Order: sequence, then C-alpha cells, then structure tokens
Amino acid sequence: MGGSALDLLANRTGAGLVPLGPTGPATVLELLTNGVGTAISATPSSLRGLVKAAHTTNVDLTKTALRFGFIGAEVAEESLRRKLLSQLPDGFMWIELYGLTETGGPAVACAPDPTVAELELNTQDFWVEVLDLTEDRPVPIGEVGELTITTRRTDGRTPLIRYRTRDLVSATAGEAEAPTRISRILGRVDESLKIGGVLVYPSAIAEIMSEFMPPTAEWRAWVRRREPDDELLIEAEAAPDLCHTVQLAFQDRVGLSLTVVSTRPGILTRGQRKTQRILIDSSTASVSNLHVLNNVATEEVR
Repeated sequence: MGGSALDLLANRTGAGLVPLGPTGPATVLELLTNGVGTAISATPSSLRGLVKAAHTTNVDLTKTALRFGFIGAEVAEESLRRKLLSQLPDGFMWIELYGLTETGGPAVACAPDPTVAELELNTQDFWVEVLDLTEDRPVPIGEVGELTITTRRTDGRTPLIRYRTRDLVSATAGEAEAPTRISRILGRVDESLKIGGVLVYPSAIAEIMSEFMPPTAEWRAWVRRREPDDELLIEAEAAPDLCHTVQLAFQDRVGLSLTVVSTRPGILTRGQRKTQRILIDSSTASVSNLHVLNNVATEEVR
C-alpha cells in the first residue's frame, strides 16, 4: 500500500526497502522471522491476512522486530484495529495514511498520534474542505461533510479543483474554510443502504462484525436489491451461537433484522489488498433462497 509515495519516503530517510508487491503472507513471515523489517506498509485486509497466516504457521508476531506500520487504502474499524494490535509487538504504532490515486498516493493526511482518531492534513500540497453534501459550502467544525480536495501544486499529480472524494469526515481543528485536521473516514456518501426500513452505512455493519468476529475470521454481507427495502444476509466464519449473538447485536444497536449464516473457516475468499465485504446481489433470488444456497455450498465443502 502506498506505492511510489512510500518508496520516496524510504529513499529520503535512508531506510532500507523490501518491495514485495502482491507477495503472499508466507514470504513476509519468513522475512520477519529472520529479523528483516521494522516497518510494514499494508491495507487492513492484508494485515489481517498476515495475522491469519501467523496463527496457521505458529509464528508469534509479537516476537518480531516490527515497530510501526503505514496502514491505509481502506477503512479499519476501531474494534478490528484493537484486535490486530493485540497480535503485534507491544508499542507497535499504527500510522494511518489517507490519499487517492489522483493525489499521488497516501499524501493527503496521516495520523500523527495513533491513539487519537483524527488525521493531520498536508496543507502545504492540498487545500482540503469539508463541504455540505448538497452545496459547495464548508460545514462548521465538528459537523460531518464530504471531504473535498484542491491541489496546490501540479508536479507529478493530477490537478484537482474541489474534487469531491465521496468520503465522509468531520473537521476537528482549524477554520471551517481551511481545516488542519479531520476525523478518520466515517463512511461514504454513496454507500447508504435501506435494510428493512433502516438506513445504515456499510461502516456500521463492518464495525459490529469486527467487534464480535475473531481477527482471523472472514465475513461477507450480501445485499438483495428489492422494493421498497433491501434485504441483508451475512456469511460469517463463526460458530452458530456467535452468529446468533451478532444478529441480536444488529437488532439492539441499529434496529436491523438480518440473517447471519455460519460457514466453515477458510471458505470465504481473502484479498491480499482491499477486500470487498459488502456485495450486491442482482439476481432474482430472495435472501431466504441465498440462505438455502449457502447451506448447500457449505455442506458440499464439508
């Protein structure tokens, strides 16, 4: 994660760089167990994959020399962050980065203090605004709006003028017209779902799943588009009792009724980079039919 931007950082600071690209976690674990690497650049999904591989091969990541990581490219729920940190060396610094392909990578913002849920903006290279969702006006400090970027320089970057990222944040410091710090990403403007009459963002689904699921377990949420409301089915690599507990958590916290299906560990596909866990089912099958099909597939695997 980070590409050429982090390559440049390594070169500027004199750090040794081991480019692994799409290499699987086995190679990373081999390097770490041989004392190679004090920092790692990864998406939360790939970090989860590394923890999973370490469990499978009985590698204790807490005994490695890892001291900090540049983590970004997708949202990491706080519960998932805590679980992953518990599997890493004491004092490991989770340095969150934010950026886009259009900005030359993760150069827009970073977390100077991993214990604080906010990002410091790179105001030298970017003019960042948090705008109203329907109007081109900044919202007051503390209110949620859409992160909007204008580039101050054009060397090596795509020129942007009030580029709406579709990411929801709130400004936490500075002036409304020119914030200096923002919250972590709170969700997406265009990802809201209406499930059983309840308006919910995927980030809320991910937060609950990350809280209850083991850090190495995978899950998928299937959204069935239908009128007047969508339906939701979640497949989870968890025991039936835990799946029932998750169902109750959704009902208690967001008033959302859904089905959580227990699947065999390892049955759901992992991603080495970004993992898409909220999937849209465009078939004519109902959620109940998806439930039946899932049970058949699970039995076949067993």
